[in-house]
Amino acid sequence: MPVLKKSIFLFILLCLSSMLLHSQKPVISLLTCGSGDELQNTFGHSAIRVQHLPTDYDVVYGYGTYNFNQPNFYLNFCRGKLLYYVNVTQYDRFIAEYNYFKRDVFEQILDLDSIQTYKAIAFLENNIKKENRYYKYDFFWDNCSTRIRDIFSSKYSVEWPSSKVKCKVGERSCKTYRDLLDEKLVPLVWSDFGIDLVIGAVADDFADYKNQMFLPSYLMDIFDQTKIEGRPLVKNKRTILEFRDAHSERWEVPFITPTKIIFGILFLISLWFLINNKMSNRLLNISGFLWFLLMSIISLIIVFLWFFTDHLATKENWNLIWISPLYLFALLKYKSIRKKPQLRWVPMVLIGLNVFALMAWNFIPQRWHIAFLPMMVISIIFGLNLLRSSFSHSRMRKRKEIVGR
Repeated sequence: MPVLKKSIFLFILLCLSSMLLHSQKPVISLLTCGSGDELQNTFGHSAIRVQHLPTDYDVVYGYGTYNFNQPNFYLNFCRGKLLYYVNVTQYDRFIAEYNYFKRDVFEQILDLDSIQTYKAIAFLENNIKKENRYYKYDFFWDNCSTRIRDIFSSKYSVEWPSSKVKCKVGERSCKTYRDLLDEKLVPLVWSDFGIDLVIGAVADDFADYKNQMFLPSYLMDIFDQTKIEGRPLVKNKRTILEFRDAHSERWEVPFITPTKIIFGILFLISLWFLINNKMSNRLLNISGFLWFLLMSIISLIIVFLWFFTDHLATKENWNLIWISPLYLFALLKYKSIRKKPQLRWVPMVLIGLNVFALMAWNFIPQRWHIAFLPMMVISIIFGLNLLRSSFSHSRMRKRKEIVGR
């Protein structure tokens, strides 16, 4: 009989232990992943981990996934109409991928009660349904980080750090979207140059603490300062993966930069223009045509991204002042401008636009890349060369007329 009582007691104890284990609520954490080697992963990634140790349930929900097999993938990508979606994957597989590519991963365990935890899980599970999972991605305002921010903004009573203090240049609360991009693009000098060409003045608006969270690293930092119902949102944090050597290599700035290259081109073109002999004039005419071709292509890209796509970041691009679509007309009439005095207005207008851009450098509501300055000077030189060729052609024609008489 004592043996039977002991067995019953052990059985009840095991049942109670099992019930206690299974009653443990899941743990939700924010995963912040470091930058990679390519432009699309330079800014990092944010994801939500849901872990339930008693049942070995451990998955990661991540926004910002896209499918290369979507119909018209490249066209939709260029037009800003590509559909992104939320993806769920096993935690081990997720970490293995970041370990393979030597990208850092940091975890912040969130201090959520049972109701808050299951509310988040229910939202995520509903979000991965086929009818809910797709959305139109926007880099600044609707990406993998802002989606996570918006979950906590809409579902919980959270207190983000205040950014209503008076803005002082240099302070964190006084950064523009372009400033935030530049912080991550230090080693990618050519990507930084290209991005400054195509994104518009909207990138020069100030981003408060909430809007700074479009970058995963800022989402992580701001979560550390956020409270939920009066208590800190982050309960604990740890480093899962860290690759310091790989990080240092990624942050090496290349010797050859757009600014150095373009200033070098400007120096050569200035020499050709000043020498003014047959060979230098020929080089100027050929390189001028190629320059007008380049400016025409860039201007068409800017026009397309501003007026014919859904990309919000490429609106109000005032680079069109000095990279005018008029370059396309000048390119098509390149030879005629040199022969017909009535077309001299074309290079004159282009020169005027570039001179205006140089003079209004600090007044245009858009910050320009320093490499744009020599590009404007190059455009002025090629415009002057076109005018010089036109006047030279007119003088030669008059001489022939005089000789013919």
